[in-house]
Amino acid sequence: MATEDDEPLRSGPPSQGGSTPPTVLSSPGRGWLARHWAALLLGLIVGAVAAYVWGQQDLSARVELALADAKQTRQVLESELQAQRNRTENLQSQLLLEQGTRQGLETALKTAQAELGQAREKVAFFDQLLPSGPGGAVSVRGLDIVPQGAILSYRVLLTRQAPSSGTVFEGRLMFEAKGKQGGKEVELPLEFLADAKATEGSTERPVSFEWFLRQEGFLKLPPNFELTGLVLRVYEGKALRLSHTLDLPLAS
Repeated sequence: MATEDDEPLRSGPPSQGGSTPPTVLSSPGRGWLARHWAALLLGLIVGAVAAYVWGQQDLSARVELALADAKQTRQVLESELQAQRNRTENLQSQLLLEQGTRQGLETALKTAQAELGQAREKVAFFDQLLPSGPGGAVSVRGLDIVPQGAILSYRVLLTRQAPSSGTVFEGRLMFEAKGKQGGKEVELPLEFLADAKATEGSTERPVSFEWFLRQEGFLKLPPNFELTGLVLRVYEGKALRLSHTLDLPLAS
């Protein structure tokens, strides 16, 4: 069926007056063809738009997924980095502590070595002071006597070769004066005085020591006595452990 847009097709020569009109031939028409191409083009456009939109949505999803993975990876790496920093700080702290401990030990060692050297020097000094001989032997390392009229001032230093058992020496001192009294040679025990003003005392003084003993005091001379010498005796119980004689002239 023809429309306004359809242009009829004519066949045969033009009609001349009173002749039979020309035959009109029908065709699908160019309008229908145009609509067909328009519909096809529209479908292509719609498909392209849909593909673009779908592609954009898929790309956005993939980008978001990649970003999420990147964020997670970054968090893992940051955690590992922080853990490594913590380990490094711990190692540095341990190193500083060990260095401080080492320096402290070196200082303590040097101090101990210095003290050991001093102790050895002291031991050597005491070895020179202490007498050689059997364990427990007592000797006089020094004895000073100063006459003060009828009084004698004394200072004595006794040393002892200590036995392996480390026992303490328990004994007593006695001084005997050698001289003349009434024209006769005599030896008389002297009294220990508490001080130079005392008038009476004992003829023995107890002593107790392990290595050495330093003692000083006063001795009372007998009346009308001409002193020529002095004897120091050390007893342990009833046993005589030491006898030391000091002759005139005495120190003044």
